[in-house]
Amino acid sequence: MNTKSRLFEAIPEKSLRECARAYLGEELCSAKLLDGGLFNTTYRIETENKTAILRLGPVNRQYLLPYERRLMDAECIAGDLLERHRIPTSKILAVDCSRTLLPRDIMVVACIPGVSLSTIEVPREKSREINYLTGKLTKKIHEITAAESLRAFEKPFGRIGSVVAGFGGTSWSEALRIEIHLWRTQAETIGLFTASEFDRFERIFKKFSSLFDAGCQVPRLVHADLWAGNLLVDQQGNLLALIDCDRAFFGDPEFEFATGWLAGADFCRGYGSWPDDSDDGVLRRRLYRFLLNLEDCYVHLGEYNNFQEGKALCVDVLQELEALESV
Repeated sequence: MNTKSRLFEAIPEKSLRECARAYLGEELCSAKLLDGGLFNTTYRIETENKTAILRLGPVNRQYLLPYERRLMDAECIAGDLLERHRIPTSKILAVDCSRTLLPRDIMVVACIPGVSLSTIEVPREKSREINYLTGKLTKKIHEITAAESLRAFEKPFGRIGSVVAGFGGTSWSEALRIEIHLWRTQAETIGLFTASEFDRFERIFKKFSSLFDAGCQVPRLVHADLWAGNLLVDQQGNLLALIDCDRAFFGDPEFEFATGWLAGADFCRGYGSWPDDSDDGVLRRRLYRFLLNLEDCYVHLGEYNNFQEGKALCVDVLQELEALESV
């Protein structure tokens, strides 16, 4: 956990007991603050008959990026789609965004008896099996479209957190332009870049609008945060679930491959294909990685107080901006 984060705040035992009563209907027996979270404050709570994960949304919500203000709504929508397609994920037991019991959003999910893949070492053959199975499940995720959601969206493209807040796009390129503009409005509050640099960032995503739309006409579900930390396995390394789909969006599945973590041979064998290796496909992934890095510049400096990494990333994105302007 990042206790220096502006978003993290533990709660007293009295509040934990109130949560157990309100959302599990039983008295609290024990609670443990969990490591690993950078955004939410998370506990493993036990009552006499139940074990669950209590996830508390960030404090100081004024520091959140716009789509981050509806992440629990987004997880409910994405989680429902995964469950209906039999993709193993967290089972949501309760969601409370009224901020009446506590002044923050609250989610309770069933406790899956496993550990994050990032916390254990598994044999090479088991690792290959996990990557293969993750590829198969990711392919199933990408086959889901926004039209399958139980809620109808007039503007279905974009981060689900943005879509439910009314900031989706009617096209994939529009959704990306909206996301970069909303990021700018938040990043400007901490003076992350100059006005001229912000203008240049927005022009890049406008410049490549036709590229984005040629690559994505159907808003497909993308997890957008798949890595070892969001894969749950048992102690033998058997894959149990894909978790934390709150940053999911409806858009281009190539976005999933932008970080490179998923591009290994075993994952792609399970997925059924490799990432698009055309010039346009490579450029789209490059632009998606650029967007993620821009957002991380703000996250490191504006949310997590991680100044060293944030400043270094700001230098990198300005260099990449110059390179993209010449493409």
